[in-house]
Amino acid sequence: ENNININTRGIIVVPGVGSYKKVSFRGKMIDYYYWILFELICFFTEEIDGFIKRDINEIEIHLDLTHGINYMPTLTYRALREIAGMLAILFKVSLHIYNSEPYSGAGQVLNIHQTEKILNVKPEFPHEYIEANDPLKLLKICNDDLHCLDETEKSRLKREIRELSCQLSRESVNTFISSLYNGLPLLIFRSYLAPDELLDCLKKAICVYNKEIKIRKNGDYLEVIRPLALTFTFSVLAKTFFLSALLESLGIHYQEEVRLNENESMAQFRKKANEYKSPSNSQS
Repeated sequence: ENNININTRGIIVVPGVGSYKKVSFRGKMIDYYYWILFELICFFTEEIDGFIKRDINEIEIHLDLTHGINYMPTLTYRALREIAGMLAILFKVSLHIYNSEPYSGAGQVLNIHQTEKILNVKPEFPHEYIEANDPLKLLKICNDDLHCLDETEKSRLKREIRELSCQLSRESVNTFISSLYNGLPLLIFRSYLAPDELLDCLKKAICVYNKEIKIRKNGDYLEVIRPLALTFTFSVLAKTFFLSALLESLGIHYQEEVRLNENESMAQFRKKANEYKSPSNSQS
């Protein structure tokens, strides 16, 4: 009716939990948040270069939370708010949230309301660090209540998790995050982690996670069991990947010695990060 040109990007299938009439999905609920965060980061990363080439300075994000099982809207909103804050480092970002009145049956009009409007999202540098006792594990084995793994399987999975963890060091990731959050230009260049390297680690973790999903059949009833879970470290690495991609879009990359013109690129990055730091304009 409004002649809106919608470019459909496809459907994202996200792991959930719950029991239904003929099927149950078992695993960790927080995997939904980690997964949607990663998928949305990948979506926006693919668009960044196009935004910059077309000199797009403002991004408008609309999120309709009308549908979704109880935990899904909350975790989707959380992920998108965090991504909007990171996008606001380079762009002026507005965020529009919608929800509906309860819908009781056929023939009733579904009334949708705008519940939140933030015209100027505040730039946010994530400052979550990987803890000292965490050897950069992107996956972990779920609790034993799933009853689907014997000791041999557990040993095999622990080995796979260790191999994933060895590709990057906790210190290198934390140093890069700290250099961004504290605004240390020379350290950003010297601790810079290439987005391709970070993305490769994240995709390998997703591949192992998917490969280990099990389906157990009991008559007509199916159980979909995820013996592995994503970790907090996975989300930290996903956000680090996004920040690295934002830097790369400005021509910033790893360097031992920094030329003056390259330091100016970093100054531009910091300037854009500060440009929209006036209080966010939120309207209900």
